[in-house]
Amino acid sequence: MTFRFVLEESSWANAYNSDALSNAIDQFLERLDLARERNERVISQEGFYNVNLGGGVKLYSALFESTTCPLQLDHDRGQRLRLMLDRTGTFSDEELEHYDVEFDGKNQFAPEVAWAHAECHKNRNVAVLPLPLGEVPRGQVPVSVAGVECELHFVTRECHHVGFFRSAIQLENANEQEFERLARSAFPALKWADSVWSGLGDFSRPYIEVRNELILCLGGLNDHGANCFHERHLDG
Repeated sequence: MTFRFVLEESSWANAYNSDALSNAIDQFLERLDLARERNERVISQEGFYNVNLGGGVKLYSALFESTTCPLQLDHDRGQRLRLMLDRTGTFSDEELEHYDVEFDGKNQFAPEVAWAHAECHKNRNVAVLPLPLGEVPRGQVPVSVAGVECELHFVTRECHHVGFFRSAIQLENANEQEFERLARSAFPALKWADSVWSGLGDFSRPYIEVRNELILCLGGLNDHGANCFHERHLDG
């Protein structure tokens, strides 16, 4: 079973003192909604409900003890968050050899980031989903575990989301079948004809030689095609 995203915990630590918490949770939920729509599996560390929100408050308290918790979340927003968290897979930190990681200029205890790092070294690329609150890492970030560095994707926006999957096509050396599977997440704005994937073997050069060009072309069509066609229609 391939998981593509892991929930990051330290980004929740300043939630208690933030006026922007509701907006950050909405953005976080949007990422989880899109991942679910695109059949991209999400995992979290066991006990994620115990994540620290700052001020001595745990996420569990904010979600399930609203009458006594000093941090109040909107009821509907809290319901959506609980539902999404209950749908994620879980891993145990007992599976890890290392728990400390270095990224964003700091050494920190971050088992979930260490898990993503370990998966990427098994050629199973996993992106990190932080709560987009404050100065959290965004985009491609060098992460070092036990002196071994690799680039992990911290996803807070759609450009990071699709960028991760486009990168995975290259990093995982995707063959034609794997390209088809990843393309639905790498280029989500595009619709695919039933027979389109059989054409991957019809280029004048072997598929593997044109793969990077194909990513660039499909990426441009996904990101800008609708606007270009709209402007052309207006000009006409």
